[in-house]
Amino acid sequence: MSLSQPLDPIAAVTASDPYPFYAALVAERPLYFDDRLGMWVASGAEAIESILNCRAFRVRPSNEAVPKPLLGTRAGDIFGQLVRMRDGGSQAALKQAVCSAFAPVDTKALVRRSAAWMQHLLQAHPPADRTVGSGGTPPDIACALPVYAVGSLLGTPSDLLPSSVFWMEDFVCAIAPGSTSEQIARGSAAAENLVAVFQGLLQQAQFPDHRNPRGIPVNLGLLSSFARSACRHAGHEEVMIIANAIGFLSQSYEATAGLIGNTLIALQKRPQLRRKLKDEPAMLGSVIREVARHDSPVQNTRRFLAEDKIVAGQKMRVGDAVLLLLAAGNRDPAANPEPEHFDPDRCNPSLFTFSAGAHLCPGAKMALALARGGVQHVLASEIDLERLVAGFGYRASQNGRIPVLNWETTRS
Repeated sequence: MSLSQPLDPIAAVTASDPYPFYAALVAERPLYFDDRLGMWVASGAEAIESILNCRAFRVRPSNEAVPKPLLGTRAGDIFGQLVRMRDGGSQAALKQAVCSAFAPVDTKALVRRSAAWMQHLLQAHPPADRTVGSGGTPPDIACALPVYAVGSLLGTPSDLLPSSVFWMEDFVCAIAPGSTSEQIARGSAAAENLVAVFQGLLQQAQFPDHRNPRGIPVNLGLLSSFARSACRHAGHEEVMIIANAIGFLSQSYEATAGLIGNTLIALQKRPQLRRKLKDEPAMLGSVIREVARHDSPVQNTRRFLAEDKIVAGQKMRVGDAVLLLLAAGNRDPAANPEPEHFDPDRCNPSLFTFSAGAHLCPGAKMALALARGGVQHVLASEIDLERLVAGFGYRASQNGRIPVLNWETTRS
C-alpha cells in the first residue's frame, strides 16, 4: 500500500486491513509530524520504545490532567484518579499498589473463571433478558465477559453484574478520545452507579482507615487486596481506591473483547491451527499472545512532551503530542522478523500492545488469561466460527480494534 491511499493513523484503527498502511509508515516515515492531526506520529519500533521509556513524555498534557470536555463531570473525576493517567511520584506509588494487589492473582484460576462466565453468557443470558443500555445498543458477549470476570473478582454481587456491563459501556465511551457531550453525560451517570457499588463493597469490608485503625477487613478478593496495598503504598484515599477499581474494569473491557474477537477471527482464517489446538490445547496462550502482536486490540496511545527533546533525529518541543502506533511497532521488522507471518511459536516477540516503561500495563497477564478462558470455552463448545465472524465489523473507536461478532447466532 502506498502512503497516498486515503487512510490516516486514526481511521486505520477500524479499517479492514490497516497493516499495509502501517508497514508503509514504518518503512518511509517511522516518526513524522502529521499536519492534519496536529501531532507527531510514531510507527517505528525504535521511536515508540524511546518515547514509552522516556520520562519527558507524559500520559497527559502538563496543563490538562483531565480532558476539558470531562472537567466537572463524575467521569472526569474518576479519569483524574486513574493510575494510567498519572505521572511522577504519585503514579509510581499508585502503580506499586496496583502491582502488589495483582501479584497474588492466580492466572490459571482466572482462566477457569473466565471460561465459566463465558459459558454463562452464552447459555444463560438470552437476548430478551439483556435490556438495551442507555446508549441504545447492548454490549456484546466479548465485552460483557471481562466485566463479569473482573467484577466478580473485585467482589461485585452477581445480581449487579448485568447492570455493570451497561454502566461500563457508557463509562468507557465517555472517557474515550472524541466522546460526545451525550456520551459524557451517560458515562457520568454510569460512573455514579459504579462508585456506589464499590463504596458499598468497601463499607462492607470495614476496611481500616484513620478513623478505624483496628478494623478487620472482610475478604472481598482483589478489591480488599488493592485497598490494603493502597494503604501501604499510596495512602488510604477511598476516592482513589474506587476510581482505580473502576479502572480495572475499564482497562480490561475493550482490550479483552478485542483479544477474544481477534483471536477467533485468526482461528477462523487458519483451520490448520484450529486442528493443532485440539491436539495441543496448551498452545492457546501462545496463540493469543501472537494475536496481541499481530492484530493488536490496542492500536495506539498518546504521549505529551514536558520538555524539548530530540527523538529519532527529530526536534520536538515542549507541549507536542505524539500518537504512538503500537500496532505498527508490533509489525516493525526491526522488532519482529517476518512480522506479517502469524507465528505462535515466535521466540521472545517484541510486544508494544501493553505499553512499556513506567506505564507498562500491570494487568497484561490478566487480560491474556481472560481472553484465553473465553476463547477456550468457545472452542470447546464447537461454535461455528464461520457464522460467528461472518460479515464482522469493528466498534467505532480511535484507538481500539474490537470486532463486533455475531454472538446471537451461537444461541440458535
